[in-house]
Amino acid sequence: MKARRSQRRAPEIGCHRAFVVALALAIALACQTQTSAPVAPTAPAAAAESEPSVLEPQATQIAAIPGAQVQRESDRLVVFFSGDELFESGTATLAPSGALRLRDFAQAARSAPDIRLAVRGYTDAQGSESFNLTLSEDRADAVRKYLVGEGIEPGHISAAGFGPQFPVASNDTPEGRRMNRRIEIELRPGPAASAGLQGSAPEPRLERRSMRPMPRPSHLALLLAATSAAWLALTAAPVVAAGTSPVHIRIDSPRPGEPVQNKVHLAPIRGSAEAEGQGSADFDVMVVIDVSESTECASGVDVNGNGVVGFNPHTELVPPGTFPEDVCSTDPGDSIFAAEVTAARSLIQSLDPKRVRVGIITFSGDVDPVTGEQARPGQKDAWLELPLTNDFGRAYNVLAGVYARGPHGATDFAAGIRLAITELSALTGSQSPPRPNAKKIMLFLTDGIPTFPIGKGIVMDPGDIDAALNATRLAHTAGITINTYGLGPEALSDQRTVTEMARITLGTYTPVKNPGDIVAILQGVSFANIEDVVVTNLTTGDFSTDVRLLPDGSFAGFVPVKEGKNRVRVTALATDGTRGSVELDLTFKVAELSDKELALELERIRDRNKELQLLLERKRIEEFRESEKQRKELEVRPEGSSAQ
Repeated sequence: MKARRSQRRAPEIGCHRAFVVALALAIALACQTQTSAPVAPTAPAAAAESEPSVLEPQATQIAAIPGAQVQRESDRLVVFFSGDELFESGTATLAPSGALRLRDFAQAARSAPDIRLAVRGYTDAQGSESFNLTLSEDRADAVRKYLVGEGIEPGHISAAGFGPQFPVASNDTPEGRRMNRRIEIELRPGPAASAGLQGSAPEPRLERRSMRPMPRPSHLALLLAATSAAWLALTAAPVVAAGTSPVHIRIDSPRPGEPVQNKVHLAPIRGSAEAEGQGSADFDVMVVIDVSESTECASGVDVNGNGVVGFNPHTELVPPGTFPEDVCSTDPGDSIFAAEVTAARSLIQSLDPKRVRVGIITFSGDVDPVTGEQARPGQKDAWLELPLTNDFGRAYNVLAGVYARGPHGATDFAAGIRLAITELSALTGSQSPPRPNAKKIMLFLTDGIPTFPIGKGIVMDPGDIDAALNATRLAHTAGITINTYGLGPEALSDQRTVTEMARITLGTYTPVKNPGDIVAILQGVSFANIEDVVVTNLTTGDFSTDVRLLPDGSFAGFVPVKEGKNRVRVTALATDGTRGSVELDLTFKVAELSDKELALELERIRDRNKELQLLLERKRIEEFRESEKQRKELEVRPEGSSAQ
């Protein structure tokens, strides 16, 4: 998780700002508007004239790359490459000419301080939708991996595929299909670079093109909103740039001069890492769980550990009538819903109640069986199951109650987001005590797409997307980071809303193809400002593969050692891309353990490695470790490899 926003302010300014933001949010949350869809991504040919980009030097360099089209916006760039020019036909294998283009692109992108990239893959509509979606995902990931190899920080680049969605031309002609087979790369300044640009770039906005009558706010509400905006402009103080100070690492064990004994040649390392200028080390985490009816389907994993993996009989070859028609998981304990609840419990178990408060919200909407729309006008579609608390035992009991009720209804993203804002910001009606200095994190789990509050509960209307993204912008105003998780094929079939929710709030989006994997993925999440920790034995050249990083920046693991003196380096990667290292001398001695003790020790390490292997699904962590090994090699370029 990336809580990158510094909250350092003069005390009196902070009080005024907190009051005004709360007032503005309360007004915004009280205004119930119905809106239509967000503006779709702009095609290269339709790019409108815009203000000069803050990344103009990079835009000029990239525009000189053969085949690159650059769309300039005031706060970002969007670069378009033809898929036919980057890849071998019908594959995700980079062509030699495509690799050269991306190499030159990476060189230009690296020249911008603290740059953030989002790679998006698209296809034409020929062939099956599932093949096209997979191809677009694989191509986007291939570009991401190549750019990481060219020096882009792994934690600063994401990739997603959208298949034939968002065509920029007709799929009825060969030329139109060629234009639709494309890669888009969005570049924007990260927090450290943006700190010097306060006021120069407008807040990202969603244009409102409503096709429905919108309630007219009262003159008093308009006056209050205008006054709030003015106060915000007057009281805002410069944000302290993230990453301007080094990453600090504290080693708790082994202590200086303390010899390490073990029968196996592995030494335990424990400590913590943090970056200066990041504000409070306390966290308020609201887990927002989709409990709509579709989550009762199979997750593909033995969630309840009974040795049997439940499956969806509607997608498997089973004789008709074997299971009731309404069954979509042969083992309810292995459903997506069960995986969500189990993942939330596992996450909470890894948190430190001294530093972290956790809350739980569920969301779904009752459906009228006749109309298919909301059962009642203005109905409640989100529930506060647990206000923010340090009582984790209470959280476990609440999750047990949520699981006992089971899933139901349709999916209302906006309701879940708005209720989480109320609690995290301690607005009127909140049941959570305020904690102004804590970093505010929303973990948003869903297996689908928004289908409420507008229209029928089985269809994603434009207004459903609009409502979710408008609520997301309120979260951004409140300083809340939203990290989204799309679980399974329905969520991955249309990722527009969840990707935008993460982008707007400077969070992360994690697509989870196999919904049951969310249990392992959420255990490995980090909402601190530290992305990863690597321990290197400089004496032997070995790297650790057994470091567990907790959400608060604490870490523990093992490093391979030889008998005698070892020089060990611990390196931490911050979310803003900065790194810090500390070195220590470690003296290792082979301990005399009995055969039974040795067997137990090896079994413990094997069990730990099995657990950590699940966490290695976070690809950026693997890539960071690889870059630590090969960072010198990345500086070597083949002769005669200039752009063509």
